[in-house]
Amino acid sequence: MKPIAKSSKLASVCYDIRGPVLDKARQMQEEGHKIIQLNIGNIAAFGLEPPDEIVQDMIRNLPHTLVSAFRATLEEVQRAALILHVSDASSELSAEQDEQVERVLQELGAEGKPRLKVMNKVDLLPPASKQALLDSVDSIHISAAKGVGLSTLLERVDETLSEDPVRRVQLRVPQKEGKVLAMLEARARIYGRDYRDGLVELEVEVPESVVRRVQPFVIQPKHLNGPATKKR
Repeated sequence: MKPIAKSSKLASVCYDIRGPVLDKARQMQEEGHKIIQLNIGNIAAFGLEPPDEIVQDMIRNLPHTLVSAFRATLEEVQRAALILHVSDASSELSAEQDEQVERVLQELGAEGKPRLKVMNKVDLLPPASKQALLDSVDSIHISAAKGVGLSTLLERVDETLSEDPVRRVQLRVPQKEGKVLAMLEARARIYGRDYRDGLVELEVEVPESVVRRVQPFVIQPKHLNGPATKKR
């Protein structure tokens, strides 16, 4: 990665988050000296945007691996059947952050995709604010930390994803099929799991698209209770 050189204008400026420079600055303040403090963190929190030339320099010097990761994420958004827009319900900057998300979605051409607004961290709101919360067709309030509203969120997602309906199926997957089991852990709601003879028997609720991918492991109804036997 090509280094971004420090401006000569900052040659006499000392910077520290913690350490001897900060200790010296505090000592000088106590002695009556005026110390100028600059915010070098997230300037967006103050309604400011970095100059375009700085943004372009940063983009040009990003590691290739990071660029690839960004590109993969953006492609996922463009292919998504549903976008969950998660906002911090307890943050005073929530509206500004939502505007940033809208701008990114517009730049990706994804502003028209089905979307569900998820207001998280409602557990941090004052009691009066919590009582005033109302879910709507396109928004829902949750607390991921406390588990509040998650079942309702999953139901709303299932209702919205009409092009990929959810099915409840039983599977018998060999334990050596690590990728398949990992996919199910990530994308399925697992109701039951049993291990026997090197196999994992699962009862899961998954999108139809996932069922198609694990079709070889689906247990047909006539085999759910073991092989049928003929009467003599």
